[in-house]
Amino acid sequence: MIFRVAEELADGMTLARPVMNPGRPQDDLLKAGYTLTGRSIAALRRFRVRGAWVVDESFGFIDAMYPAGLDLARREAIAQVKSSFEALERHPERDVDLAPFDRAAGILLDAVASERPAFAHFESFASHENFLYVHSANVCTFAVMLGRALTGYLTAQRGRPDASGGSGLKDLALGAILHDIGNIRLSPDLRYRPDDLSPQELAQAREHVRLGYDMLRLSASPLVAQVALNHHQRWDGRGYPERRDHKTGEVRPPLAGESIPVFCRFLAPPDVFDTAVGERFFSEGKSPARALHEMRRSVNRGWFDPTVEQAFYGLAPPMPPGTSVRLSTGETAVVVSFNPSAPGRPKVAAVTDADGRAVEGASRLEIDLAVSRDLSVTHWLDQDVAAYVED
Repeated sequence: MIFRVAEELADGMTLARPVMNPGRPQDDLLKAGYTLTGRSIAALRRFRVRGAWVVDESFGFIDAMYPAGLDLARREAIAQVKSSFEALERHPERDVDLAPFDRAAGILLDAVASERPAFAHFESFASHENFLYVHSANVCTFAVMLGRALTGYLTAQRGRPDASGGSGLKDLALGAILHDIGNIRLSPDLRYRPDDLSPQELAQAREHVRLGYDMLRLSASPLVAQVALNHHQRWDGRGYPERRDHKTGEVRPPLAGESIPVFCRFLAPPDVFDTAVGERFFSEGKSPARALHEMRRSVNRGWFDPTVEQAFYGLAPPMPPGTSVRLSTGETAVVVSFNPSAPGRPKVAAVTDADGRAVEGASRLEIDLAVSRDLSVTHWLDQDVAAYVED
């Protein structure tokens, strides 16, 4: 299978994976096996669906890279989080019932354990109204994958195993699902406003960490409540919230380095990345290549626990397998593998030549861009990524 953006979908293409209804995560707009028509393609565009996975026998090996069970679990978790958050918005006087969130976290925890995905790439559900729910599930999935990859580090940094003798993955998953719960207590104009907030509005938006902590501190464990409070603390000390001495009221510096709770450190890279690539009311998401470049090189540099950050880059491909790229020669190609040691230079298979003529499957050659240094990627899907792929 390969991923086609909406503009590339055509009559007769068959869906390899279902297309989710953005407004109802538990339902499909179209099911796997459906053959597209002009009418159904127009409907997908009206729903602002960015694209879809379609059957391509010459790239059948891509299917196994995206475990169907993990995708189903993620959708189930999104639906659970959505219904639970919406219930809290309707009844703000109620205490937080942890049970549905615990179920959602457990669904993702079990799916990652059973499916063992090699990397994390999540289809955008292209609905700004769903951003908070989708983001919660995505960050949880990423965090659990990181926790499994760094079990020894997680246990060592905690200083002790949990009551069952484990590393604390269950609490990590629950904290990740709930990390942004405070956002539902913000006014809608702050939740859906662009990044150019006034200083006063920014201060109000940042209160979501305290609001979330207040919602959880009496019902959740201190470990989970601390995730809501401190998931925006940064390794270099540039995070928030500011702290005050409880006796004198004197402002103290934000947390930094290993003083930041370890669960918060495991959430930080997934949180920043998924926020950057996710579509919101006020902006389209950035390409994964741009988001990862900014995390490594510019905007977010110095924010993350180095051990967690390095492991994260091994899970987050800037150009995921099955997606299309344009090369510096003008050829178009499909990414066929993720190379964590040279993430901006994956293996690709050309599908058209520089003049736009199709390259038939039998004559396609894999090109390892880590070896063919005279070639590079200029575009990923419909986005210019030339400035972000040479890390």
